[in-house]
Amino acid sequence: MIRMEEVISTYRVLMKNVILILLLLVSLNALSQNSSENTKSTAENLELTKNEVPDSLKLFAFVGEKIYFKPRARFPKWAFYGKYIAKYKVLKCIYGNCEEETIKFKAYSHIDLRSYPEYALLIVNKNKRHYELEYRQMFSVQKTIDGRWANCGHWNRGEGSDGKLIEPVPLKFEESIWEDLSGLKKERIPQYYPEPYYEIINDSARCLMGYYAEDLFIIQKYGVLKARGIFN
Repeated sequence: MIRMEEVISTYRVLMKNVILILLLLVSLNALSQNSSENTKSTAENLELTKNEVPDSLKLFAFVGEKIYFKPRARFPKWAFYGKYIAKYKVLKCIYGNCEEETIKFKAYSHIDLRSYPEYALLIVNKNKRHYELEYRQMFSVQKTIDGRWANCGHWNRGEGSDGKLIEPVPLKFEESIWEDLSGLKKERIPQYYPEPYYEIINDSARCLMGYYAEDLFIIQKYGVLKARGIFN
């Protein structure tokens, strides 16, 4: 005869498998819904802006100061991307007609975002009645001593409208930007923090070069945004 302990053990295994299957189905359903929403949004924007320079009602870029940032909903760890809601105060309009003093927008990311930067260059598209951050078009910026906004580093190198490469320029920030290198292997430092873009002092790197927000937008305009069909 089958002992009661074996029956209970078998039951527990079955219930565990059922729960895992249900969790997987819930995750796939949430991902499908958000994927459909994001795809639809992108498809509509591309259809509206195909072979057309977008007007200020469709896309604009601005330097903003963070008011708040929070996840829209909780997703399982294995979900491909999550949805976030952010609100920024408009400090400087870079492109388009930034009439509103504050902008609330949706954002999607395939990595877990703990927070958005306090100050950022944001490229946002208007989709029907809400704003949506162009995918991965958020860049941390800091104020320079001449009162402008700039992005530290050399990773965003790209071309302008004339096809010429836009290079990083020397920058002096109001507050020096330091990166902690204590967790990075020494042989990796020249790769991620090369001279003359950074000055290495002990276990820290100080930013010396980067891009002004206006130049960074031009690089994105004739790079990734053009590739998405938003600009000619």
